[in-house]
Amino acid sequence: MKRLTLGLLLFTMSAMAADWPPVNPADLAAKTPRVEPDADAEALLWDVRTSHEIHGPDVEMREEHYIRIKIFNDRGRERFTTIDLEYADHEHISDISGRTIRPNGEIVELKKDAVYERVIAKGVNLKVKVKSFAMPAVEAGSIIEYRWRKGDDPTRIRAHYRLDFQRDIPVQEVRYHIKPLVSQYFPYDMRSINFSLKTEPFTKEADGYYTTSAKNIPSFKDEPDMPSRADVRAWMLLYYTENQKTQPDKYWEALGRKNYDNYKRETKITDEMRAAAADAVKGATTDDAKARALYDYVRKNFKDTGDSDSEGPRIEKPKEIYNTSDTFKQKAGNGYQIILLYLALAESQGLEARLARMTSRNFGAFNKNFLDPYFLITEDAAVKINGEWKFCDPSSRHLPFGMLSWAEEGQVALISDSKQPLLMMTPVAAPAESMIRRQATLKLNEEGVLEGDVSTEYTGHTMAARKPRYRRESPAEREESVRKEVKARFAGADVTNIKIESSDDPSPLKISYHVKIDGYAERTGKRLFLKVSFFSRDRKPRFTTSDRKYPILLEYAWGEKDDITYQLPAGYSLEKGESPQPMNASGVADYAVKMAISKSGQLTFDRTMNFGLQGAISFPLESYGALKKVFERFQETDDHTLIVKLDSTTGGAN
Repeated sequence: MKRLTLGLLLFTMSAMAADWPPVNPADLAAKTPRVEPDADAEALLWDVRTSHEIHGPDVEMREEHYIRIKIFNDRGRERFTTIDLEYADHEHISDISGRTIRPNGEIVELKKDAVYERVIAKGVNLKVKVKSFAMPAVEAGSIIEYRWRKGDDPTRIRAHYRLDFQRDIPVQEVRYHIKPLVSQYFPYDMRSINFSLKTEPFTKEADGYYTTSAKNIPSFKDEPDMPSRADVRAWMLLYYTENQKTQPDKYWEALGRKNYDNYKRETKITDEMRAAAADAVKGATTDDAKARALYDYVRKNFKDTGDSDSEGPRIEKPKEIYNTSDTFKQKAGNGYQIILLYLALAESQGLEARLARMTSRNFGAFNKNFLDPYFLITEDAAVKINGEWKFCDPSSRHLPFGMLSWAEEGQVALISDSKQPLLMMTPVAAPAESMIRRQATLKLNEEGVLEGDVSTEYTGHTMAARKPRYRRESPAEREESVRKEVKARFAGADVTNIKIESSDDPSPLKISYHVKIDGYAERTGKRLFLKVSFFSRDRKPRFTTSDRKYPILLEYAWGEKDDITYQLPAGYSLEKGESPQPMNASGVADYAVKMAISKSGQLTFDRTMNFGLQGAISFPLESYGALKKVFERFQETDDHTLIVKLDSTTGGAN
């Protein structure tokens, strides 16, 4: 039997599967990618049809995805042998089909029973699932293509939809076909705005669809300490809106007044609430003291029904809450309702307090000229103290008054008011607000074995990042977490007597333990080489690449304070070792070390580091080289080595 030529085989393939787009022989024969020269695989086309349709009071969103990928090498083959389609609990995926086109043109279809489902993450009111399937006969030089339908549970009409244009591999062309809502009961126009993206103008198709596309989209790869994906990844926001003919300042002022009117309708202050607030601020003589006292009162006495990790009784079915009086009576509410309660109690004591709507770093940057409240995604309380607004979140379990979550720091806030709403930036908490304080009393023997007691205290953001994890763990699991963390730094360390002090409030998180580490100091003859910075020696570099693609944005400013005492072995004294010089990085960071040794052989080591002075946690791309050098200098000093030597007059082990 004669072998079919490639052209004839492709023709036969097209005839057998006419519903798949025809394959270009040049794509099948291609040996190198077009968009990125070193890509292991490249999407030739990603085509999406999405429609929004009204069914009674609800809207249904449907998406039909198709993607065709060229595999160039074995790494690409390994990457795309198994496909994962991720979706949330309120979504559903169906009608999955696919096939592989081998380099010789042979087609291998995806079998229906090859598709299975699994859950990859669970949380409060959240479940992330994946539809997985193994593409058949994938090899270098082949083309794979697959398609699926994705739908959302019918819901109330949404005004905003995000469209992704970037994947973890380069894409030659992304094409969207969009069918907007059309209804006499929904008199809004659909518009779009691009982020890190340039697209073709929309063109009208048949059946009410509009098409846009983009070409040669590079792959997206995460970088450490980069801005939010929404700020650097290519995507489009579709949104329904009325025609806005007002100026930005007027628009935000009107929205601030509207927000004020809305939350005031949910505010009701009773005599019982006033009495409770007056009792909470008893003894407070300043507005600052009153605001803090009310913050502590609300945080301690009212349960956030949306926080499954907080301590206290679980409220399975809270009653309907219509105003702040209901929240007060039930001693519970969601985060927004607790914030309104705090505002009501504060105003009852003569404080000027307002609801602030603000952006979140994880959601995308605010653009004043984008006249839509979409990016004002969170709410917090703002209290005016000594003529300045202070922000706080009384629903937070861990952060003290005056601090917001790190994602809300350095963000735009719209402070509601009936007369003069205000757009302003939230502050970045100083390093002193998020400290890691560490102490160690250690004894070194002549074999280089180190043993002693260690304690660490976390505050602010450094504490808030750890407490939720520890609360979800059993006491045994908490201890094992600490033990694993120490062993990850010092292989073979013996960690005992672990104690964790962690409460459901903004008080510091305290961890202590006893540790024994063989070979901590390297012994050579009569000398011991001691890396004196116990807590920060041998850390992995924060930045490793010579260059990067995106700007730098650290989560928060923080400080570190280490106080370490080493008892040197009998007969040993310091042979060589001077204190490193202090460092100051142009008002961004400072670093200082002090060392001293007593006649009895007790070595003290004090280390202080602060990063993010004056709120400096964001840096442009061109500053990467200088920033990398700062952290390299920190690490170089943290690895500073002292030499201690056995005195010749004392003898001892060889």
